[in-house]
Amino acid sequence: MSQKAHLKDPEAIKLAEEIIEAQEMEIAEMKRMIYRLEQQD
Repeated sequence: MSQKAHLKDPEAIKLAEEIIEAQEMEIAEMKRMIYRLEQQD
């Protein structure tokens, strides 16, 4: 969610928070994968 977004609907806020959490976990997983792949070289 853009930090500039001003959501007021509780359902939209909850969905946005869930999306952010999922993306943060995916980003962390990708960083671990990149690290692992770089160690193989």
